[in-house]
Amino acid sequence: MSIKLVPKEQFKHINEGYYYRGVVINTFTTLERNMEMILTDHFIDKEAKTLKNQFVFVILDRMTFEAKRTSIKSLVDQKSLENNFVKTKNNSYPHGKLFDEIRKLQELRNNFAHFSIAIPNEKTDSVIGLAGMRDKVDVIWYSLDEIDKINKRILKAADELIALFM
Repeated sequence: MSIKLVPKEQFKHINEGYYYRGVVINTFTTLERNMEMILTDHFIDKEAKTLKNQFVFVILDRMTFEAKRTSIKSLVDQKSLENNFVKTKNNSYPHGKLFDEIRKLQELRNNFAHFSIAIPNEKTDSVIGLAGMRDKVDVIWYSLDEIDKINKRILKAADELIALFM
């Protein structure tokens, strides 16, 4: 038998949903800032502090996340080729899975940023429900454990990305 939520409990769930939405988006900014740091360090001399700031504020701030991701992937692919990796139809670049994971994480981030918060009718272990509205309403419910796993995936990808350039 399911337990119905009263309006006060629904309101509490919505407020907590805003919190968890913010946690995921904030964690994702760690990944994006790491990407910006990689691009800045690659293209701007470490001593050129003013130029670095201009690069971040003028160039990187105007680039989409996808543009940053594909730019870094291009740099890493180029580095692989310089280290004698041979690309064929039957193999992938050594770090292809990392960049696929980052793309998937971006899709999750977009869901958290743009989907509406769903209002639950019954008590569950979910802490947030996100309602996509493309063609039909599609609600994705997340438990606290799932939120934690998403955040860990984001931080792992951020660390792996930095490790590629150390």
